[in-house]
Amino acid sequence: MKKFFGFASMLVAFCAASVFTSCSDDDDDENIDNVTFGAATAIANTDGTITFAGSVESEGKLKTLELVPVNAAGEEIGDAINLLEEKSVKQKDEEGKYFITTLKEVNVPVALYRIKAKVKGNGKSSTILGREYTFKIGNANSSYGSYLSFINGECYTLDVAKANAAAVDAVVNLDFTLKTPSNAVSADIANGGAKAKISDNAVITSNLLIATYSVSNIVGDEAYISGVIFDSKTVTVDVTNVTLE
Repeated sequence: MKKFFGFASMLVAFCAASVFTSCSDDDDDENIDNVTFGAATAIANTDGTITFAGSVESEGKLKTLELVPVNAAGEEIGDAINLLEEKSVKQKDEEGKYFITTLKEVNVPVALYRIKAKVKGNGKSSTILGREYTFKIGNANSSYGSYLSFINGECYTLDVAKANAAAVDAVVNLDFTLKTPSNAVSADIANGGAKAKISDNAVITSNLLIATYSVSNIVGDEAYISGVIFDSKTVTVDVTNVTLE
């Protein structure tokens, strides 16, 4: 039988460590265990949105697969979006039968979502995609540091940034706008930092992440940055549609 590890073990696909719920479905007599999302991706777009695409595998027919906006508490705050393009197609290998289901290409803003699945015989399961972040930042005049690592959720001073150049996703200007690492004054960061595209409210980088951002609580040369991030810790991100510099 094809091996599946379910929502709780999607370390490289849709979930590294997140909420999981399930319930039985006594109306179906087929014994189904899990769904795996190894061939599914969140494609980063130049407008700061993401497109879900690819396919999923399951041990039984996938009856529904939906994406629902949620708040930080996991409460649903919007209408469910259907992710199924077509019916599950049965496959067979030396381990037994399994089903492949193509995802409908759905373009949505970067935000927190609950992905909900119902598989014949296994009831309903769900998990949260995306994660919120907040951390303190400084500009070039601050001793706190102005080199941002969204992937690590930290702001580095220059010395620390040089030692972790590949993790630098953006640099803070004096007015708290952001610029790409390639435009940094430091040659170490300009040459060794992540490649990136930065718009007014989103950052996409070669560290395989897309994040919304908002700067607030500016006091002197320091402030806070916050938003929602999709990266390898929550979802497989594809940045090949975006020109990074």
